[in-house]
Amino acid sequence: MTGKSRGRPAKVTEMNKEKLVQEKKQRYQDDDVARIIVESKFGIGKRRYGMELIRSKLKETSETDIYMTTLVLNLDKVCTKEMAENKAKYRVLLRNAS
Repeated sequence: MTGKSRGRPAKVTEMNKEKLVQEKKQRYQDDDVARIIVESKFGIGKRRYGMELIRSKLKETSETDIYMTTLVLNLDKVCTKEMAENKAKYRVLLRNAS
């Protein structure tokens, strides 16, 4: 992870212009893009998998709850891919039971 350097910003010259642009792109990639993905997964965990309902008092119990929720989130992702592959492979038709 990169961050904004401390102190006075460097002057933009012909020699360091490309380096400064590259550093800015890297900071954007590290700080904004990666963080958005991680935070979106936490949001999904809270909304769909009940992470906001964790009220355990002990640290170990809370961590276990979070690990189990993350495991279920990952299993759901894997199973969704598998089901899509099987559906395409075997031309499974979903019909309403009526």
